[in-house]
Amino acid sequence: MSKFPKSVVIEVFRGGKQTDSNGKSRDWTENDIDKIVAGYEKIGEKVPATISKIGHPKDNLPALAWFSEFARKGKSLFAKMDD
Repeated sequence: MSKFPKSVVIEVFRGGKQTDSNGKSRDWTENDIDKIVAGYEKIGEKVPATISKIGHPKDNLPALAWFSEFARKGKSLFAKMDD
């Protein structure tokens, strides 16, 4: 029996004003987060959760888990991670 749950839901992004690594600021709204959720739902399959030391992860990194669902609650984006 594993000590870890089969799936977990975590907050992966919080809306509001965000500043990227180039110093560019943007205010992320609930509507923006809804578009992210809708974009994922279009894919219709699990996507890998990977970690990269710098910038966005590459497509060929090992998956630490799989995102199976995204949802907005308030101004936050939550993801369900499996395995």
